[in-house]
Amino acid sequence: MRIKASKTVQSSRQLLPCATRRLNTFQRRLLIQGTKDELHPGALEYAARLKKAGVPSELVLLEGAPHGMGNWEGYPEWALYKRKLVDWLRSVFERHECDLAGRAGGAAFDAGHGDDYACGG
Repeated sequence: MRIKASKTVQSSRQLLPCATRRLNTFQRRLLIQGTKDELHPGALEYAARLKKAGVPSELVLLEGAPHGMGNWEGYPEWALYKRKLVDWLRSVFERHECDLAGRAGGAAFDAGHGDDYACGG
């Protein structure tokens, strides 16, 4: 079952995490947004608020894409979101492993980087 996005910007704002006033407590964020999605204006507002709050974030805009990743399949021009998502997740997990290793005083998990991998690099 698919959930349809609201038709109004006002109600779309209520669906986004940008409704919170405590953005400075957020961790890193990756936003992937279709420009033909009804939630597009709210996502742009959220990205601007994250930046203003100093939250590390990246906004990936898919030109002409509608709401929902499930709707992007079969369109090569929108496939870049998959690589962006995988790369971002890898960076999050690598940073988490470095944090854990630092707390434990040991070496970080290799995460497929071989001997060249070093925390913070």
